[in-house]
Amino acid sequence: MKTVSNCVEDILISQPYLEEALSRNIINFSALALELTEPISKMLKRMLKQERL
Repeated sequence: MKTVSNCVEDILISQPYLEEALSRNIINFSALALELTEPISKMLKRMLKQERL
């Protein structure tokens, strides 16, 4: 069973610039969580609230 953590890890692996932007404080975790809510919901095939990220 895929978890939210697995999905986030998969996204960061496939888009390494996100991890770089986070480490350089170019983007913040809250903004990234907002952007990732929909893609992760699709990966899990269920609705996900931003607070769960």
